[in-house]
Amino acid sequence: MPANLPAEAKAKWLRVMEARTPQEKLEALKDFLSSVPKHKGTAKLRAQIRHKIAVLRREIEERKRKRGKRGPKFFIRKSGMAQAVLVGLTNSGKSTLLKYLTNANPSIAERPFETKLPIPGMLQYGDLSIQLVEAPALIEGASKGAMWGLQVLTLAKNADVIILVIDLSYDPLYQLKVIVSELSDAGILLSPKKFEVRVERRRGCGITILGLDPMECKKLGNLLNDLGISDVIVKVSGEASAEDVVNAILGYQHKPALVLATKYDVSRDNFNKLEGACRELRLKAYPFSPQIPRENLKRELCRAIMKALNLILVYVKTPGSTPIPVTLNEGSIVLDLIEKVLGNRILGEVKYVKVWSNRFKFNPQKLGLKSPLGDGDLVEIAI
Repeated sequence: MPANLPAEAKAKWLRVMEARTPQEKLEALKDFLSSVPKHKGTAKLRAQIRHKIAVLRREIEERKRKRGKRGPKFFIRKSGMAQAVLVGLTNSGKSTLLKYLTNANPSIAERPFETKLPIPGMLQYGDLSIQLVEAPALIEGASKGAMWGLQVLTLAKNADVIILVIDLSYDPLYQLKVIVSELSDAGILLSPKKFEVRVERRRGCGITILGLDPMECKKLGNLLNDLGISDVIVKVSGEASAEDVVNAILGYQHKPALVLATKYDVSRDNFNKLEGACRELRLKAYPFSPQIPRENLKRELCRAIMKALNLILVYVKTPGSTPIPVTLNEGSIVLDLIEKVLGNRILGEVKYVKVWSNRFKFNPQKLGLKSPLGDGDLVEIAI
């Protein structure tokens, strides 16, 4: 341990040494890490502590999973174009939102912890269908196994998008802090993943890093050395920092997220405070109250979820048939659509592809397999 650590950090390290159980050690390590200053001299120590935290967390989750196999099932099979889980503290308005936006009919009551199992519902707007899942209330200590905390956090890990539900009738910053903290402690980072990491083990190759700029590459090499990782080829595609790559290797998950603020009619001042805090976390906050027309909220929420997932909606048909909606990743080309809908075996039988799009001055246009597609495009595939 570096000698130049502040007294607070040294005192917290003693708690780490005194911890007797894996859970106590995990909490002590997280507390210690929060007190270690971020600078070049502590980079190695911080990397080592993050590694220990990740290992301990996996061990604890595995034990909880084995013990919890006899309990109620929290798994919800995905349906629709995407699955979004509603996460919030008790009485934050999750049930009201689910009932307002979907076909679900959850029990709504003022008593706390009314929802004890996840409840799915389907959000429909136009041709978009997104599954919303109300999770039981999150509480402080959820990541440590309090109540059904670990099951709720597993729901969040399995979902495509996380929607943080905040009640504006009382301190929104406290609620935001608790939810973000519990998710983070469970290894969930609330930001869209703009990169992919592949790690290949190859004896005698040292550390080879591909896809990062030279400065981040050097940082990553040092961090991997500090973690005792060698003989690997790390391939990075997309925008990522050295710390992003380390987090990915240690098992942290990036999840796109947005915030829904209930009881907007009660306190707009609290919404303004929440909006400011969300901007710092690069999250977008949306207000909700019964005064907001249902269809308007559905439209905004569907668009926000599609944007968070980098998805577009296109329509595909064969000559004379009715178009069907299909979701694709942003940046997809005609070939991607054909492979998704028809499979790659049919490629040689495609005669032509016509596309109608508001991007074109004249419609339709015949396009090649490598032509890009946009949101709302209508694609006719002749076979």
